[in-house]
Amino acid sequence: MRFPNPLKLKADPAAVAAALESLDPVSLLRNLRIELCVRSESARLFHANPAAPAPRVLGAWDPLLRRIELFEASALDDSQLAGALAHELFHALATAPHNRDESLAAQFAIAVVSTVSPDRIAGLARALRTAQRS
Repeated sequence: MRFPNPLKLKADPAAVAAALESLDPVSLLRNLRIELCVRSESARLFHANPAAPAPRVLGAWDPLLRRIELFEASALDDSQLAGALAHELFHALATAPHNRDESLAAQFAIAVVSTVSPDRIAGLARALRTAQRS
């Protein structure tokens, strides 16, 4: 099944799963006019309370730059990496105010990853790691 028009993709888990089944993630994001930056290192975060443990961040969506950044790509298993991409795609595709909801983004990522075939998840992760910057 070929996904018809990535530019019309919305924050629907079934539609995103179908798009990821038919397009490699780099092409999908390019068609959505979203830049992808995949990194092996952890996210560098400013933490207001140095005494508190910093949260682990696997991805970030920047709406001004239209960029998704994925972190720790080498350390994540295939499902985690695909889930991080799906999570950030939710932020990119959802409408306000839902696009900022971390709980909805997490549920969306679970729904997408559970819908995409395991072989395709492995292929997505391989494509993302190939696009990785240091």
